[in-house]
Amino acid sequence: MATEVLAREIPDLVVELVDGGKSRHESEHNALEFLSPAIEAGEIDVILIHDGARPLASAELFRQIAEGAHRHGGALPALAVDPREMNTRVDSQVVRVQTPQGFRATELLSAYRSAKQDGFLGTDTASCMEKYFPDVHTIAVPGEIQNVKITYPQDLVIAEHILGVRRYRD
Repeated sequence: MATEVLAREIPDLVVELVDGGKSRHESEHNALEFLSPAIEAGEIDVILIHDGARPLASAELFRQIAEGAHRHGGALPALAVDPREMNTRVDSQVVRVQTPQGFRATELLSAYRSAKQDGFLGTDTASCMEKYFPDVHTIAVPGEIQNVKITYPQDLVIAEHILGVRRYRD
């Protein structure tokens, strides 16, 4: 089904599909291993990993993450936490992290290979990088409030509204 949708929606773009894993982390590892020959050959400098449950991230956000990862080593989008969402005192360092998350390819592949060897399953891409490459400088870029995660049925209503505002049409 995915190949049919891709052929219909973006017929001029070559897309290669990689089987996912039992977890987000395993799926990311599978994708990185698929790309490993190109990473090891120096053909890929930066990798962005994006959660498909966040279908409304803008092209500009992807650009900022790619640029930040290339310049600094890593980049991720972050939004300030609304104090009404927490039951404890708010620390100004607490943020909501989104995707895409981007890192330099060689370090990212190495981190995921180490994680596989150790049996470590990160909660997101940044957690794996933080564990295995704590010295990689990861910057935060402003996240997008419209970069909602589709988790519950009501999230679809929000996404439809955002698409309507953007004047997206079939």
